[in-house]
Amino acid sequence: MQKSDPIPVQVEQAALRAFPALEEADLNGWLLRFANGQSRRANSVQPLLHSGEVMSDITTAENWYAERGIPGTFRMTPMSQPAGLDSKLETAGYLRQDPTSVQTLNLVDREFAVDQRIEITDSPTSTWFDIIMDSSRYLAGRRPTLEQTLRMIEPPTAFALLWEEGRPVATGLAVADRNFVGLFSIAVLPEARRAGFGRTMSESLLGWGQARRASIAYLQVMHVNTPALDLYRGMGFEPIYDYWYRSLVDRPPMIG
Repeated sequence: MQKSDPIPVQVEQAALRAFPALEEADLNGWLLRFANGQSRRANSVQPLLHSGEVMSDITTAENWYAERGIPGTFRMTPMSQPAGLDSKLETAGYLRQDPTSVQTLNLVDREFAVDQRIEITDSPTSTWFDIIMDSSRYLAGRRPTLEQTLRMIEPPTAFALLWEEGRPVATGLAVADRNFVGLFSIAVLPEARRAGFGRTMSESLLGWGQARRASIAYLQVMHVNTPALDLYRGMGFEPIYDYWYRSLVDRPPMIG
C-alpha cells in the first residue's frame, strides 16, 4: 500500500492484514485465501489485481477451493479486477450474496476515550472467545479456527470486553495499521442488547486507536443489519464503497 493509493484501496489492504487466512496463494494477481471455512473474507478470492485469462482462472480458483472442501467464492468490490469480472461470475452461475457497506470516520478534531468498564488486552482471552461465540450463531463450531487466525494478526490489536455489574456483556476488536484503526467483532450478548453497549464499545475502540495515532477509522456493516447501520450513522461514519460475495452455493443472508 502506498500513501498515494485511494482511501478505499488503503482500507482494503488494511482489512486484509487485520483478518488473516491460514493459507494464501497468488493466481495471476488474485489472492486466494483459505481458513477452514471460518469466515467468508478469509475463504474467498480477493481480486484486487489480475493479469491472466479470466475464465481459465475462475476454473482454477474453483478447483483450488474444491480441494479444500469449500465452494468457490469471490469477494467483490468496485475495485475488483479485471473490469467486468462481476458479470462474468454471474454468467458462470455465481450468486450475489451478503452486500456490505464499508464505512469510514475521520478522527481528526474528535475525541474518544476508553470507557472504564472496558478491559483491553493485546491478545484474546478465553472469556473474550466465550462471549463472541455466545453472541453469534454463525460461529458455532468454528472457535478453534477463529482462535488460530485472530492470534495471527500482526498489527497492534485491542481485544476488548465490556463488563456490566460484574459480568462481560460485549466484545470488540480493533486493529491499528498505519493511520487507520479498523473495528471488528463488536458483539453484544442477546440479553444485553438495546442498552447502548455497542456504541460504548465502538467509541472506546476509537479512543484506543487515537492513542495509536489513527486518524481514520473504518468498519464493515451488512446492509441487512439495520441496527448497526443506524448506530454507525449516528456516530458519523459515512459509506465509501460496498462489497459483496459471489458464490456457487446459495445460502441465507448473514447478519453481523
